[in-house]
Parts: sequence; structure tokens; C-alpha cells
Amino acid sequence: MLTGFGIGSGMKAARTGDQIDAQVTAARGLLNQALTASNNFDNIEMQMQQISQMLGQVQDPSMQMLAMQFQMLQQNIDATQKQIQGALGQLSPIMQEIDNLTNKIQA
Repeated sequence: MLTGFGIGSGMKAARTGDQIDAQVTAARGLLNQALTASNNFDNIEMQMQQISQMLGQVQDPSMQMLAMQFQMLQQNIDATQKQIQGALGQLSPIMQEIDNLTNKIQA
């Protein structure tokens, strides 16, 4: 006697796999959006670099100090951006593994 592994349970597993696949697809879309958004920090960094250069050319010591502050902010933004992108990059293979596992239960 088969218990729990009849034809109906195989179809249920396939439906569940389809639902998981749909969630993985949605998560991949959000992952791509987050990566794209994190790339926008490059523009902010470039603007901060330009401001820093302009302030650094002024012979006023307080402006040069301000230029250094902009440089430090630029570096902090860059480091944070790399952390975000690193974490998001680690999600991609996890999403692929979930997809691979759902393919097994759909077969």
C-alpha cells in the first residue's frame, strides 16, 4: 500500500514547484533592481569627486578641509556600495540552487 506518494501527491509537488519558481523569478527581478540601484552610487561618487576637486583648488584652508570631507564621504559610499553588491551577488547562486531544487520536485 502506497501512502502519501500517489499520483495526486506528485501533482501537488509539481504545483508547489511552480509556485516556488514564480517566487524565485520575482526575487530575481528584485535582485536585479537592487543591483541596478546600487550602481547609481557611482554617479553620486563622481559628483562628490568633482566637488572635492573644485574645493581643493581654492587656497582657503577651510575649503581644502571640506574637500577632504567630500573625499572621505566618497570613499565611504564606495565601500558601502561594494558591501551591498557583494551581498546581492551572493544571492544569485542561491536563487539558482532553489530553482534547481524545484526542478527536481517538478520532474
